[in-house]
Amino acid sequence: MENEMNSNCYYKLKDEIFKFKVPIFADMNKLIIFVILLSFGCSIHTTKSILVKENRNPSDDFSEEVNKFQLDYSKLKNWAFRDDYNSFQDLLPKKIKPYENREINIFFIHPTTLYSSDRWNSDTSSFNKDKVIQLTLENQASCFAGIGNIYAPNYRQMHIHSYIDTINGYKAFDLAYNDILQAFIYFINEINNNKDFIIASHSQGTNHAMRLITEHISMDQSLSNKLI
Repeated sequence: MENEMNSNCYYKLKDEIFKFKVPIFADMNKLIIFVILLSFGCSIHTTKSILVKENRNPSDDFSEEVNKFQLDYSKLKNWAFRDDYNSFQDLLPKKIKPYENREINIFFIHPTTLYSSDRWNSDTSSFNKDKVIQLTLENQASCFAGIGNIYAPNYRQMHIHSYIDTINGYKAFDLAYNDILQAFIYFINEINNNKDFIIASHSQGTNHAMRLITEHISMDQSLSNKLI
C-alpha cells in the first residue's frame, strides 16, 4: 500500500531532514512505546526515480497562504475514526472477541496516502473521500480494536515528495505536524478523561508521533506518566 521509504526511514529522516533529537528513555514504558512506534515503521521504495515515475508531484513551491488556518477537532469531519462515535466492531478482526473493559485509549496517526497531487499537503475536502485512510485503519489500527478505544485524526498530511524536496518538505511536514499536535491537545483535553493512552502510528504518522513525544509529551510530566 505504501510507497514511501525503507525500514530505516525514521533514522534517515532524523539524520538528514528534520534533525530533531530522540530522547533516551530511562523509563521502560517510554522504551516500549518507542519500539512500538518503530514496529509500525515503513516498508517502501526509496529512490527518487521511482517516486517521480509513479506519482504526480507539486509543481509550485509550498504556499503558507493556501493552508493558513487551524483545523477544528471538535468537528467529527476532522477525525478518521473516533471510538465514541464510530463502532470498533467495524475494525475488529473476525473471530476476535473484544475486551469487556477497554480502559486504554489509542491515538493513531495514519500513514501517507497523498501520492499524486499538485499540493504539498492534502486538502481537507479529501478527508472523507480518501478510501486508503480507511484501509489503513482496517489493516493497521485494527490490531487495537476491541482492546482499547481508537482515536485517529484526519490531518493535512504532507505529499510523499516531501521526503525528496526537503526545502518544501520541511514546511509541509510542519503543517502536518501542527494538525497532529492540535488533534492530540483536543484528544487530551476533551476525550481522554485522564486515562492511560498509547501513541500508535505508521510511516509518516510515526515521524509525527516521534516529534509529538519528543517536543510535547516528554515536556509534560503528567502526560508522560499516562503514556504507555
